[in-house]
Amino acid sequence: MWFGDLAKAAIVSARVARDGVPAGWLYREDPDHDGDSGWRVFAGDESQEYVDDSANAAVVPLRDLIKAEPALEELFEAPSGSAFERGADGFVKAER
Repeated sequence: MWFGDLAKAAIVSARVARDGVPAGWLYREDPDHDGDSGWRVFAGDESQEYVDDSANAAVVPLRDLIKAEPALEELFEAPSGSAFERGADGFVKAER
């Protein structure tokens, strides 16, 4: 079980946060501020134009993402620089 700060948030594509599409691609970068976990979560099918529009992003607490998809909890332990994509049998490490 992960004991990090579940109140910290991720920046999440609206495809995941609003439309309910499962996370398919996520990565962690250095956080921008104290409340930021550094995680960025996407469905994986977004175009660059879609991602570049801030209206297509939401700030979501990690605990809410884990509630919706428990498999994310283990991934959220990974350090900055980590990336994962959904494979046939769950999430696998990916290149950023």
